[in-house]
Amino acid sequence: MTRLEVWEGRPLAELTRDWGAAGLHAFRRLGSTNDLARGLAAAGSAAGTVVIAEEQVAGRGRVGRAWSSPPGLGLWVSVVARPTGDPSFLPLCVGLAVAEALDAFLPVSVRLKWPNDLVVERSKLGGILCEGSWEAGGTGFVIVGVGLNVLHTASDFPAEIRDRATSLAILAGAAPDRGAVADAVVPAILRVLAGPPALTPELLDRLGARDALRGSA
Repeated sequence: MTRLEVWEGRPLAELTRDWGAAGLHAFRRLGSTNDLARGLAAAGSAAGTVVIAEEQVAGRGRVGRAWSSPPGLGLWVSVVARPTGDPSFLPLCVGLAVAEALDAFLPVSVRLKWPNDLVVERSKLGGILCEGSWEAGGTGFVIVGVGLNVLHTASDFPAEIRDRATSLAILAGAAPDRGAVADAVVPAILRVLAGPPALTPELLDRLGARDALRGSA
């Protein structure tokens, strides 16, 4: 578990400031960013603490499914949240924030496939994994994990998912700057986590416009 002091050519102190994070921990290789963030949260780390890794060797999705996280190709990030309200809507709200942040990098819109997938047409671009810890008085903390395929070519995906996975590079026809993607995505996540999610009519309209299942039989 090698700690990094620089990520994508920028010192962590600079990224922490620019992203508006409470703290930033970066690693060359981790089992799971969610697991590391959970340990930090349990030890008292503040809401808005971010963990990022170049590679995950035990990344996971919903219901324990393995998540391929090869080195240097994606954005593998987790954030400590300490919500004061109902955290049930966090996956949808975070997914919407990430999808909207990616509009600047793609010629097509990213959509949300309930409960936690980021998709374009029928291909998966990323996923959201929220894992909570409950105390007697309610939610102690929630770890919000985001896995986003950024620089992958088709051959970078395991053969068994190659026909249903995609990346920003594949969709855009050119490799984006991974640092610029993080500059858009991580602050968007932090803004969602800064206050209790509220399903306002305006938010529901935005979610509806991104619903990948709208109109399906």
